[in-house]
Amino acid sequence: MYAFTISCSIALFLIVIYLIYIRKNLNGLLRDESTVLPLDQRPFSLSRTLFFYWTIIIVFSVCYIGIVSDNLTNIDNGVLILIGIVASTTTAGKLIDSNQIQNADITYRIQDIPSEGFFTDILSDGNGISISRFQTVVFNIIYGCSFLAIVFSQNVLYNFPPQTLTLLGISSGAYALLKIPENKPNAVSPSAGGAGAAAAGAAAGAAAGAATGAATGAATGAAAGADAATGVVAAVVGAAAGA
Repeated sequence: MYAFTISCSIALFLIVIYLIYIRKNLNGLLRDESTVLPLDQRPFSLSRTLFFYWTIIIVFSVCYIGIVSDNLTNIDNGVLILIGIVASTTTAGKLIDSNQIQNADITYRIQDIPSEGFFTDILSDGNGISISRFQTVVFNIIYGCSFLAIVFSQNVLYNFPPQTLTLLGISSGAYALLKIPENKPNAVSPSAGGAGAAAAGAAAGAAAGAATGAATGAATGAAAGADAATGVVAAVVGAAAGA
């Protein structure tokens, strides 16, 4: 009796204690990679922030439902696909950053600019506030709040419909695609021209392929449901790998 209430209460307590314990390192986990800035001056990363945002929402929701209902809630496909979209976006961002750090032709990265504040960092690209980033943040805030509202009112995890997952997938895919050209290579010497052209062609091809995949996935969504979101996730990772 009350087994899940007790176990979920203990789990939630330990999670909160752990988050408090690693609070200083947690701040660093949300920041971009940089080869020139100390950790506390690096700009905040949108993809890492969203991954942490949804992880906290889902973990605390599972614990809350277990405490109030004395039962473990079911995790439906919609929640799993959402986690997959967010995780894939974070992976894509990390792959893009790693590839650009290793690219000798890129000597200036916006990730090497000191932080200007949390919201400015996650909403800005190389040209200032980005519409795609703003859209991604707004959609995730809306659906995050809706998710919590259903958890507190109905004691269940909201099973996101395919249309919502497709929207979040396309929004995340657009963010990842537009992240690729944020840091552009410098002028290359004639001897390196062929390699530079090949790299640019590969990045363009990856972006075009990912955009096509996202569009196809969205079009299929009306008939195939969650397959659209899955297609967008694959497109995002494909773009990052080819960048």
